[in-house]
Amino acid sequence: MSFALGLKKATMTKVIKDISAPKLSPNVLVLLSIVSTQFGSAIAKSLFEQLNPFAVVFLRVGFAALVLLILWRPNWRAVHRSAYPVLLLFGLALALMNLSFYLAIERVPIGIAVALEFIGPLGVAVCNSRRWMDALWVGLAALGIILLAPITSDLSLC
Repeated sequence: MSFALGLKKATMTKVIKDISAPKLSPNVLVLLSIVSTQFGSAIAKSLFEQLNPFAVVFLRVGFAALVLLILWRPNWRAVHRSAYPVLLLFGLALALMNLSFYLAIERVPIGIAVALEFIGPLGVAVCNSRRWMDALWVGLAALGIILLAPITSDLSLC
């Protein structure tokens, strides 16, 4: 069987695998993602003295869009018109997610906000856990969240 480019199916599969194969291990990519997110949050928090969270989100999403356009260079003609609303909604969802997080770190310490933000992925990890070692790591992450939480011993009602 041949394709429009005259490539056999096996050759085309190899080309696709070569293009999509990550150059870094998944663990390294996760660590880079964590560092990038936390570094960006710290920078955003420092900008709140000059800008409100709405402006910081606008800058972050706008800058990210420009970087992606420069590095990825999408072929807009290949994107079907029906995909544009989905792309727009995805971008809006990311902007609203960033806004809610920035509104949180404007009001509470960044460590607490990050710990609370981490509860969602931690819950997914618990639900998908298949080994006892997974449960150990999830337990340690939960302990970290508890240690970061602002728990006080003041139980008086008056």
